Amino acid sequence: MAMAVLRRLVLIVVFGLLGGALALPTITHGDEGRTYVVATGDTLIDIASKSGVRLSDLLRVNDLRLSSLILPGHRLDLPASSSGSPTPSTLAAKPSSTVQSGSTYIVLRGDNLTWIARRNGASLSALLAVNRFSVSSLIVPGMTLKLPSGASTPARSSSTPASSGESSATYVVRSGDTLSGIATRNRISLTSLLVVNKMSGTSLILPGMRLSLPAGSNAPRAAAGPASAQPSAATGVAAVVNYALAQVGKPYRFFSKGPDAFDCSGLTLAAYKQAGVTLVHQSAWQARQGTAVDFLTEPIRPGDLVFLARRGSETINHVGLAVTSRTWIQAMGTGHPVKVGPIPSENTIVAVRRYVTAG
Repeated sequence: MAMAVLRRLVLIVVFGLLGGALALPTITHGDEGRTYVVATGDTLIDIASKSGVRLSDLLRVNDLRLSSLILPGHRLDLPASSSGSPTPSTLAAKPSSTVQSGSTYIVLRGDNLTWIARRNGASLSALLAVNRFSVSSLIVPGMTLKLPSGASTPARSSSTPASSGESSATYVVRSGDTLSGIATRNRISLTSLLVVNKMSGTSLILPGMRLSLPAGSNAPRAAAGPASAQPSAATGVAAVVNYALAQVGKPYRFFSKGPDAFDCSGLTLAAYKQAGVTLVHQSAWQARQGTAVDFLTEPIRPGDLVFLARRGSETINHVGLAVTSRTWIQAMGTGHPVKVGPIPSENTIVAVRRYVTAG
């Protein structure tokens, strides 16, 4: 007992010196003795998905929160399969009513979930189910997705248009594009474009993303109109989010605002500079700028800043930038590069602020 207490005290000191621990995990013995060793790049959501367990059970067994810090080499206990989530061996053993995976797909630049499903002859709902995603889940080039059993090769992408109004035509998003602008340029209604791509009017689009066009679309010839008619760069929220995403992988450095390293408020300051918005280089002060968002009653939007009070602080001391309603990008702390991940649960968020309403 004394050795266990001593070991935990040593861990607390080490994590404190490294700086930035959100919540030190308490490692307990799993019900079945199964464990998982954290690998570089792992998130709690990834681990739960790969291990075939519910995220809530994984957090409970290890006394963690979604915002808890995990490091490579950390050993996590896995909950028993009796908790309600099948283990990977169970998934492979029985042809259950849940969607099972077959082959895999490597995400390419410009891909979106709807396009990937259609190219591989699978339904979007099956693709989401096998990867435990939602329509708004973030995918990035190089990510490996599971394909539902029975999915075909991309050669089927030219098959007969679906009854939803899809055609085989696609459009690759360019800098400065908006959904309404794309609809107008391709002589289709905005509603039909949103329906085919399972989007809403506030969905985020990024340069290089491939959108499906409804049947009957009539894209203009490439030579139509002068080049100057196209904006040279994204504006508003798109410019903010695009800039932040371009910083992924850069190191954390206290009180730095780029271009080579960032702290949390330095990243958001530099991102919003792209939209002509001046923020103070301090998270608590940024939380006093912009417009308050009631995140308990309305969805978080791309570009919103999400504020936390970490490590038991009574004041705001961390900020991240929303990429979608469920994902954000942040400069988390010493030893951690700028990265994209899930937005923390509502009970850990202190405030959400909005600085640009459109664009």
